[in-house]
Amino acid sequence: MAENLLNALMFSEALVEFDYKAHEPDELTIKKGDIITDISFKTGGWWEGTLSRSGKRGMFPDNFVKLITDAEGETVQHAQPPRKCKVLFHYKPANEDELELQVGDIIDVISEVEEGWWKGKLKNR
Repeated sequence: MAENLLNALMFSEALVEFDYKAHEPDELTIKKGDIITDISFKTGGWWEGTLSRSGKRGMFPDNFVKLITDAEGETVQHAQPPRKCKVLFHYKPANEDELELQVGDIIDVISEVEEGWWKGKLKNR
């Protein structure tokens, strides 16, 4: 279950903090300062991602990297293509940080804030 939850967070970026030389064909050789994208979070100390400088995809030790966060402290996510959801029911916001949703609106999903609540963009809002 933990692995499924972590995989739901796919498309994060990480900054490599320590060099690591691959020992197996499915591993990445990474250098301090490299950026790894499209991360699939695995359990057991290893993640899978794409090394941005080479485009190679492979496994790397999770404790050699630091997830990159935006100014709000949330993990930066780059869905390729972006995840979109179509609104099925009207929603009137109860708080100022919520969007008013109309049936048929298309939401660009950014991240899950908590169970049942998502951060997203609607017409640049």
